[in-house]
Amino acid sequence: MEVETGIRLIISDFGGVICTFDYRIFCERLARRIGRDAEEIYDAVYGSTLHAEFEQGRLTGPQYHRKVMDRFGADVPYAEFFPWYGDIFTEIPGTCDLLRRLHTRYPLYLLSDTNEIHFGYVKQTVEVVRLFDQCIVSYEVGAMKPGPRIYQEALRRSGVPADACVFMDDRPGNVDGARRVGMHAVQFASPDQCAPSWPGSGSSFHDAADQGTGRPHALPHGGDGTRGVSLARTFDARRGRGVPAPSGAIREGAGGAVGAAAG
Repeated sequence: MEVETGIRLIISDFGGVICTFDYRIFCERLARRIGRDAEEIYDAVYGSTLHAEFEQGRLTGPQYHRKVMDRFGADVPYAEFFPWYGDIFTEIPGTCDLLRRLHTRYPLYLLSDTNEIHFGYVKQTVEVVRLFDQCIVSYEVGAMKPGPRIYQEALRRSGVPADACVFMDDRPGNVDGARRVGMHAVQFASPDQCAPSWPGSGSSFHDAADQGTGRPHALPHGGDGTRGVSLARTFDARRGRGVPAPSGAIREGAGGAVGAAAG
């Protein structure tokens, strides 16, 4: 039995939802290459404003590479640096399966704080990125979560009202940021437990809305997975209710490569 929810667009975070990641993988690679300590590299690269500047689009990939090289007096070519820096992600299979199911019913948007190298790399290597009709990424927008501007960019591109969108993110602050602009939001803990369940027995987002916020909320990680309804069932409305895929959008299998957009 299909359930009409009024939800027309699913928006997902990337890191911590679709893929796990570990910045220290890059630090260890670079440390071995230039003969420095990995923790020293981590502190200099991620413990300063440099990383945030890169993710806000204030630096291009080559500019960021040069700043990192200058900090250590190193000269690793950009072509070598790019995959070292980008290859830090591991797919979460359950989320990828879930997104494939949702893709048959809903348009999918990606909304991510990321940078030119990371997103450039995952577009080449993470197949599920091809499912997204639009990607909204911090380095292109010039703004990061949980500020309102990046969520508003997703709404602007889609033309869908905020209360017809559902946003998934693993960080509570980012979930709160989506709620502040009027979106429904789910704090992701795992594809099988946190995101799929809401308290109560309702079968739509509005039935499961929290009385205090008017927004649905997920069970804490490790909660009773038998309560509530599955994410796939909750989203079981006809894809025709969603927004149309925009011209030039990322589509699965398009030309065997991931098209440009942003995430």
